[in-house]
Amino acid sequence: MFVNDKKVAIAYGVPVETVRKWVDTKYISGNRKEDGSYEIVEKEFNFLMEMEKVREQVLKEFLNEGPLEIHI
Repeated sequence: MFVNDKKVAIAYGVPVETVRKWVDTKYISGNRKEDGSYEIVEKEFNFLMEMEKVREQVLKEFLNEGPLEIHI
């Protein structure tokens, strides 16, 4: 199953052209369709969205821990 390039662009908050470059450079798996639009592999898109949530949670926890102490 696939997700269209516009949905991916909205989810990541980037222009559609950026998503198309990601597909062209193999950053994310997908195909260029005959009409010029792109489709992205849904499983991979969902995985990357979950990883984004994990990164956000780790950052929140890191920021909530307070100042870092450096021991030399």
